[in-house]
Amino acid sequence: FSRQIADCLLCAIVTDTGSYRFLNVTSNTFRVSAALMHYGACPAAISELVFETRSWESLKLLGRALDALQVTHDGKASWSVLTAKDFAELGASDEDTEGIVTHIRAVRGSEVAILLRELPNGKVRVSLRSRGDADVSAIAERFGGGGHKAAAGCTLTMPLDEAIKQVLEAVREYV
Repeated sequence: FSRQIADCLLCAIVTDTGSYRFLNVTSNTFRVSAALMHYGACPAAISELVFETRSWESLKLLGRALDALQVTHDGKASWSVLTAKDFAELGASDEDTEGIVTHIRAVRGSEVAILLRELPNGKVRVSLRSRGDADVSAIAERFGGGGHKAAAGCTLTMPLDEAIKQVLEAVREYV
């Protein structure tokens, strides 16, 4: 193993486990991480690069998403929207939205987080995250998407307002 390989593998572990916060973490996760550190991998440097370094456009999009943040009347879902206009005004791309849905999931009491992104081609990308028993993969699959219980997504070919309506209806049915 070189340090570069160890860093790459540890980066995969850190990101896939949400910095060791997700339910997929086991004692073996820590054993493997420790072994990679033995080869020189540095979790602090990886975490800084992955979680604490963002582009200006990405941070501005995060601000817009948080400004548009809403919660369903029952408080079980938190959601936000980024419009094509937001992307154009900021010179941002869909890649700049990485991690935003995690911030939306932070709303206390929310079981499902939703980020809808209006793309210039008229499509709407939907990212879904859950906590507890909520299975967002079932919601995504309803719209031809996929994922797993805690993280899923789909792409809709419809106007943003209709996408919001349909996704929120599906969330109400599944949560």
